[in-house]
Amino acid sequence: MSSPATSRQSSSLRRYGRSGVVLSLWIAAGLAGCFQGPPREDRPAERDPLGVNASPMLVDGEYKLERNLGGEDYVVECRSLGVPVPDRVMDLDNGWTFNSNHVQEPFVLQGLSPELWLFMAPGGGGCMALPRMPELSLAAESLNMICMAPTGETCFFAHEDLQGNQKNESVLIPPGQSLGPNDPMGFEIGDFVGGTDLETSPAGPCTDCHIGANPFIIHPGDVGFDTELIPFPTKWPVPVVPPSFPGNPPPIEQLGPTVADPTEDCNTCHSAHGSAGRLPLVSDRHPGFCNFVLEPALTDENGTNGTPPTMPPGAGPTPVSNGQTQWLRKACEAAPGQGHIVRYELPPSIDVFPPQVIAPYACTQHVTVSGFIPGASVSLYRVGSALPGHIETVTPYGETYAFELDDKLNVGDQFMVAQTYGGQTAASGVVTTISHLDHYEQGLPAPTIAPAPLYECATHMAVRHARGATIEVTKTEATSKLGGGKAWSEARTRAGTHSWMDMGAEGPFDVGDDLVATQTICDDVSDPSEVAVVEPAPNTIPPVELVPPMVGQHLLTLKAIVQGARVWLDELPALSVFDAPSIAFRRMKYDLTHSPLGPISAGDQFMVGQQLCQVSSQPAHGVSAIACDSAALESFVPEVVTPRAGDDFIMVQEARPGALIRVFAAGGVELGNGTGAVIQLSRALTVGESVAVTQQFVPMSGSTGCTPNRAIVVVVQ
Repeated sequence: MSSPATSRQSSSLRRYGRSGVVLSLWIAAGLAGCFQGPPREDRPAERDPLGVNASPMLVDGEYKLERNLGGEDYVVECRSLGVPVPDRVMDLDNGWTFNSNHVQEPFVLQGLSPELWLFMAPGGGGCMALPRMPELSLAAESLNMICMAPTGETCFFAHEDLQGNQKNESVLIPPGQSLGPNDPMGFEIGDFVGGTDLETSPAGPCTDCHIGANPFIIHPGDVGFDTELIPFPTKWPVPVVPPSFPGNPPPIEQLGPTVADPTEDCNTCHSAHGSAGRLPLVSDRHPGFCNFVLEPALTDENGTNGTPPTMPPGAGPTPVSNGQTQWLRKACEAAPGQGHIVRYELPPSIDVFPPQVIAPYACTQHVTVSGFIPGASVSLYRVGSALPGHIETVTPYGETYAFELDDKLNVGDQFMVAQTYGGQTAASGVVTTISHLDHYEQGLPAPTIAPAPLYECATHMAVRHARGATIEVTKTEATSKLGGGKAWSEARTRAGTHSWMDMGAEGPFDVGDDLVATQTICDDVSDPSEVAVVEPAPNTIPPVELVPPMVGQHLLTLKAIVQGARVWLDELPALSVFDAPSIAFRRMKYDLTHSPLGPISAGDQFMVGQQLCQVSSQPAHGVSAIACDSAALESFVPEVVTPRAGDDFIMVQEARPGALIRVFAAGGVELGNGTGAVIQLSRALTVGESVAVTQQFVPMSGSTGCTPNRAIVVVVQ
């Protein structure tokens, strides 16, 4: 980043005039989801998304600190909460920097030219101010500021002189005057309004748009915003706003595989420790976020606004069949949910439903299946002119499984998948192989090496790609080090199964290695990815977070993993469960089914840590299993997104990894079950009907399972 003086003097000279425009919209790091219902009195504090017992902040299903304060009282209140509200705004002599040339046009309303000003507080947190001008104009139409505490409390301000009042003369910049550091512009905080004063301001209800993990709504991929400067807060952001303003919906903990494409996983970026933060569970209470933040991020290159999508990054046009895209748009039209917990006795047997199958691409060699019951036998059949031909039967325990075929597929090849459990068998419909050009009309886009950065000493990296593509990773000639067992001394190729791949190298990365990836399906070879440059390893690394597992659970969730570090897990006092290079997504699910430990048992206690180069984390010591007892079962229910009439699936927001999710209609009729983020149902739901959703661990080898006595009930909107 250039110095403030250089940046400011090289920018266009502008003066700030009177405004008659609404809130500045900055495109999001957190991109939408759906809405969670009102607070439940029996919700335990440890499941609070804020990480603390914050029930006073949860208002009508959204997090906010309601304050009937304006003027100086609002500033005092914000500062008392740790929000670093500065005395002067956009003052280069008082901690502000100027990043005008680093705000990209797709990230603001069309037709307006933005300037981004940044204030980093010494104690953490900070502020961003965004004046915006019409094209070719020297007068700003709006000047708004957002300030956030390191813990997430967030306050909003608008410059009153630029919101319709008559004191514009005090903020005019004479034409041609230099605005360098020796002649800072600067505004007094008293010139801004906030709190209840915003209710009558043209700035409007700020939290209609500014929600999610990043309330500034500057995309982390934009070079004008670096989360190392103002990192994501330690807790889910809580806006300090008048009661009439909407709040920040709870986060989506798991927006993962969908019915249309179970291999797509938003958690790659949008997780608590991902590069883009968790997504908010919006509903029709946030039309600004949905229309001006979410929609431009999802729109493909042929969409209404003509801008490329930013979600997922580097993926090119978003396929129209992308189930997450469709679901997010539907969520924005839905009313807030009304879920509540009830006592519920599960039937003694589990109904068996067909697993979910994705239509594979021609020239690939995998058929991916999800939605099966843990421990069920899953079989793949090729459908031809005669009876289906059996290919393979497996017993998968994760949440997806990819059958590998001997030969590459052709357009029109057909398959069926069946699962058998408890003496029952259910088969899917026929799935037909399609061309990848049905989704990528202009050809394969460049893959993405993500997340960044890559660190020295690591031996693994991740590549996002079209499902089933063959990935080739090479070094550029400038940094290739042949021989010596170095990483990718020659091109490495691997056929993918899902939409991302964990690529293992021949040896550790070196600082300065430049790596690029291409993807191929049939004869369609993509352009190379952006170059990923290996950086020095950090001097310190954080502890691994092990979510305390429950008895009967077989998938462990580990978070806060440093890119490429070796992660180890011991069951105390002396059993090594695993010690291996991490997959490269900063979080991982480890399947214990075939490990020395097996599924979680009562009394299990763990220690976990990570290492990169010679730097080790402080071990997380003494993480104990949660007993499957009456106290735990009182709240052993999943979090689900309120369904809409016509949906034939339930979207799961949060559940125990590996748990079987079961959905029941009135009278205890089971409509569907499975694992993962989407549960396919046997019929479409109707408006007004209630469905009960449970989670349980089914008995497997070495496990007695864990069966709940409660369910969450939601009413179909």
